Amino acid sequence: MEGGNATSAARRARQRLGAQHLFNRETPANAKFEVRLGTNTVRTIKNFVNDRSEGCVLLLVDSDGDVEGDPLAYLRLRGKELPDRVSVADVHLMTHSMETWLVADPAGLSRTYPELKARKLPSDDLERRDRKAIQKAIEMAIGKPYDKIVGIAALQHLEPTAIAARCPAAARFFDRLRNAE
Repeated sequence: MEGGNATSAARRARQRLGAQHLFNRETPANAKFEVRLGTNTVRTIKNFVNDRSEGCVLLLVDSDGDVEGDPLAYLRLRGKELPDRVSVADVHLMTHSMETWLVADPAGLSRTYPELKARKLPSDDLERRDRKAIQKAIEMAIGKPYDKIVGIAALQHLEPTAIAARCPAAARFFDRLRNAE
């Protein structure tokens, strides 16, 4: 998963555990699952390619734009290098960014930010909204600058069904998690 930009080990663990908690709720009990964070899209893709020999490995990165069609073709069109043997079923995008998932579940987000004014968050076409617009909306809703490390940790409070209902790319990812082995 893209987004591990914390420099301290404690902050990186906080980020990883937030995502791990969210994803575990959609992963079968018999499936071994571990979240690994990459610092950016290129590094995360490199990790994904290198880790593929370890079993079922999924890629989850920001799209940083509108996506039409399959995510594998989208990444390749943007110049990202992925081997031919990569399955489109294992490539997933947070459209446009992970913060879209935060906005998709205001109730869950309010567990991290009790001061959240949910009415200031966008409520429609979330995956068509630019990352900067989503981040600005979060800052308006929480009344302070947004901290990405806190944001990734906030994933632990979100409900997959709430995110999936408003973000089709997330629904595709959660469906894949439910079918992991």
